[in-house]
Amino acid sequence: MSNYTIKYTNYGITRKTIRDQLITTFLSETQGTGKGINASHYIYIMETFKNYEITLHRPGTLKYGFDFTVNVEKNLMFKGPKKHKTYPSYPDIINILISFRNKNTSTYNSTIKPIIVDIYNCVNVTFNSSSNLGFFTDCNNNSIPIELILLLLKWLFVEQDIRYWNYSGRDKLYLLLQTNSIV
Repeated sequence: MSNYTIKYTNYGITRKTIRDQLITTFLSETQGTGKGINASHYIYIMETFKNYEITLHRPGTLKYGFDFTVNVEKNLMFKGPKKHKTYPSYPDIINILISFRNKNTSTYNSTIKPIIVDIYNCVNVTFNSSSNLGFFTDCNNNSIPIELILLLLKWLFVEQDIRYWNYSGRDKLYLLLQTNSIV
């Protein structure tokens, strides 16, 4: 089968429209005919910031239904159990935000925390190339703009809305952020 890369352009204004638009996009994918080279693989470019891209990869690691991973392309790696990977775990996000907050308390409280709340509330947060809210250090000791974590978080909330729509959706992730005093 084929690998497809698609620039995604929709972004609704409610949880439901954001979810519906993304699922509708997934429904237009070409079907696979088996595993390995017979599977169809998609990369959706969701956001760009500076020289980075936030992407969704389908199928995701679980390969069930609408499963996907939220990734950062180009020069950002998260520590996995066996190797570095381009998609973060929730503990990766939590640890980065806690570390950033501890080093930049004023910026975190005045700027980052309200942005996270906006993202949770489905505000389409974007950053222009001149944005400079600060940096964190990745697992390879590279300085990475904190805006990337915020953009990842936006799509992780969407992922939760798709996976757990009939339960709590994005609230599950938000509660994890609250429990860790991130918001």
